Amino acid sequence: MEDRHSISEPRPVFCRGNSLPPVWEIDVARDGTVVDTFKLDNEVLPPRRNKKGKIVWRLPDSVEKLPSFGTEDRRRILEIFKERKKK
Repeated sequence: MEDRHSISEPRPVFCRGNSLPPVWEIDVARDGTVVDTFKLDNEVLPPRRNKKGKIVWRLPDSVEKLPSFGTEDRRRILEIFKERKKK
């Protein structure tokens, strides 16, 4: 079954002071309508590791570089959205 939700391009959230690593905000949309907006950081979306324990993906440490989400990362974000929706 295909998931009908999509995620927006991440945008940095500017807080007081320079929070390092930065916090990113994304929108989850369904049929073009935003249904949820939430923040991503290393606690919400921790680095993904391979079987050997090497980090294969993580959120960037700089605001100048936007995160790129692959299929696995988009799936993880949608799982976070579904967990938030249950609460």
